[in-house]
Amino acid sequence: MGGMRLSTRKVLGQTLEIRLSELAEACRILEMEGHGNMTLGHLSLRDPDGRGVWMKRTGISLGEVSGPDDFLLVDFGGNLLAGSGTRHAEWPIHTEIYRARPELNTIAHTYPFYGSVLGATAAPIAAVTREACYFDGRVARFSITSNLITTPERARKLAEVLGPHYAVLMHNHGVAFCGRNTPECVVVGVVLERVCKSIVALNATGLEWSPAREAEEMQPAAGVIPEHETARFWNYYRRKLARVTARTASAVAAQSTRNVV
Repeated sequence: MGGMRLSTRKVLGQTLEIRLSELAEACRILEMEGHGNMTLGHLSLRDPDGRGVWMKRTGISLGEVSGPDDFLLVDFGGNLLAGSGTRHAEWPIHTEIYRARPELNTIAHTYPFYGSVLGATAAPIAAVTREACYFDGRVARFSITSNLITTPERARKLAEVLGPHYAVLMHNHGVAFCGRNTPECVVVGVVLERVCKSIVALNATGLEWSPAREAEEMQPAAGVIPEHETARFWNYYRRKLARVTARTASAVAAQSTRNVV
């Protein structure tokens, strides 16, 4: 586990603090969009100085991540270098995918309902809806084990299966997705769950259907979703989170007032 840990604030520069604040916002957006499952699930940011990864701490939900203090700096050997709290047992998912994919800077492992359900089947990620065209043929399937990925050896196998893709369905074990930056990772995760939901819902009807004919034309040369659309979607979900947060705060304040009266 390493020696004495530093406090998060002692190792943060202004730029890293901004990026971790963005990562905290990303956690809350994913909770809002169906990726929350009690205190399970975690996001990480590649440390810009090469010290390892900044990873969500255990014991809180994605929706309860409030800022930089909710992340731990973990080196590539799993040692805790900074932060307060305990690391998730599946930290190797992050370190090994980062080792294999130097272009990535944000990784998530979550347990969304529809992605988890579809991951237990052999149903293809076909272009049922327009947004599904982004993933047509671009989602990996990991079925080597359904156990937790708690060792570098297992994580390397996951990274190999992920290959050049940006999302992987883990058999009976949630999903993992990533991005070259935090907005891209979040949008990939949100759209992936929407796509899985559409496929599960459509297959449940028993109706005949066919995939979009133009799916390949919609796939960008790099990444999964075109950068301009990623930016638009990310900003939309930030605004949505702000509205939801404001409504919740208003409801709490109103309840407090009624309790006082």
